[in-house]
Amino acid sequence: MKSNLIITSTEGMTNRDWLSFRTRGLGASDVPAVLGFSEYESPMSKFDEKTTLSPKPKFENLSMFLGKQAEDKNAEMWEYWDGSVEGMIKNFYSGNKVRRCRRMNAYVQNPKYEWLFVSLDRVINKHVYKGKQYGEGSLELKNLSSYEAQKWEGGIPLKHLLQVQTQMAVCEFDYGELAVKLDDRNYTVYQFEKNREICEQIIDQTHDFWQRVEKAREIQTQIFVAKKDFNLRKVEDLEAQLQELEPEPTGDDCVSDFLSEKYKKGVSGLRKGTPEELEWAKIHSQKKEEMKALEKNVREVENLLKNSMKEFEVIDFGKDGKVHWTNIKKGRMFRNLIKCADKSLEYLDFNSNIKAGQEAIELLKELRGFAPYCTDHRQRVDDILSKVSVDMEVSQNEA
Repeated sequence: MKSNLIITSTEGMTNRDWLSFRTRGLGASDVPAVLGFSEYESPMSKFDEKTTLSPKPKFENLSMFLGKQAEDKNAEMWEYWDGSVEGMIKNFYSGNKVRRCRRMNAYVQNPKYEWLFVSLDRVINKHVYKGKQYGEGSLELKNLSSYEAQKWEGGIPLKHLLQVQTQMAVCEFDYGELAVKLDDRNYTVYQFEKNREICEQIIDQTHDFWQRVEKAREIQTQIFVAKKDFNLRKVEDLEAQLQELEPEPTGDDCVSDFLSEKYKKGVSGLRKGTPEELEWAKIHSQKKEEMKALEKNVREVENLLKNSMKEFEVIDFGKDGKVHWTNIKKGRMFRNLIKCADKSLEYLDFNSNIKAGQEAIELLKELRGFAPYCTDHRQRVDDILSKVSVDMEVSQNEA
C-alpha cells in the first residue's frame, strides 16, 4: 500500500466505533446507492442515513457471519485460479498457488478524497502472472446463491463494478479483481483495469453528495437549537433549506420502501395542501388512468397471441426470438410436486415397503395426467416412472 494512504485498523472496533467511523464518509458499498445504481438503496435513503444524528445500531446476523466464513474459502480458491475451473482444481491438488492475497482488517482513506473510504476483502500481493508483472490490487469476494445469480445473467451488475472502481481510485491501484463463487456450482474471476473516466465521475458525484450531507448536518443542528428556543418561524425556514438539499425521490421500489418505513409513524389528521402538492396529485391521477388504458392494451395483445398459440407453449421466430406461454400457477405447482417426488424416490426403499412404491407410481401417473400441456414436465415424469418401474420389478423378484 502506498505511504500516503491513511490506514485505520478495524481490529477491536466495537459496534459503536464502527458506526461512528462510517458517519465520516462514504464507503465503496455506499457509492452505487449514491449514484443511483442500487436496487436496495437510493440516493434519498443514503442521504437520510448519513445525515441522521443518531444512527441505528447495526449488528452482524447469521447470514453476514456465514458470508464472512465463505469469503475465506473463496479467497483460497482464488489463489489457485489460473483462468479455468479445471486448472484451479489441478493446482489445488498439486499445492501450486498461482498468486497470493492477504487479509487487511482496516479502512483505507486517501487524503485527496477524504470523504471516501474502502474496506477491502483482500489485497492482491505483487506478482508475475502469465509473464506479466503486476503490482498490488484489490480483490472483492462474492458468494452468490442461485437466486442472486439470476441478476448476473445479463452480465456483472453495475453496482459491483462501481465498488471495485472505487477501491482502485482510493487505493491508487491500477487493477482490481472480482472472484465470484456461485452456490458451490461455479466459480470465476473477473479482472478490471482502472477506468479513469469512471473514477473521476465517482469522485465528483460523491464529493457533491458529501458536501450536501455536511451542509444538512449543520442545518439539523441549527434546527435543534431553534426548537429549544421555540423559534418556529426559523425552524420552518431551516426545514425548507434542508429539503432542498435532499435528493429528489424517484419511481424505484427502494424509494417507495424507504418512504413507507420512514413515515410509518406519521402525524395523523389533516392539513391544507400546497399548490405544488395539488399539481402532483393531478399528475398522479392522470398517469394512473393512462396506465390502466395501457395495461388493457397490453392484455389485448397478449390474448391475441394466446388465442393464436392455442395449445402450443412456444412459438419460434428464429433470430427475432421466441414467445412463451405457460400456465404459471399450474406450472409452479407441478414443478414443486415433481421436486417432492424426486426427493421421495431418492430415499424410498422398495425392498422394505413395496406398497409404498406402488402408491408412489400411482401418484406419479396422476401427476402425468395433471400436466398434459407441458412436454418437459411430462417427459420428467416418464423418466421417473421408468426408473421406479424397474426398481419395483427387481424388488418384487427379490421378495
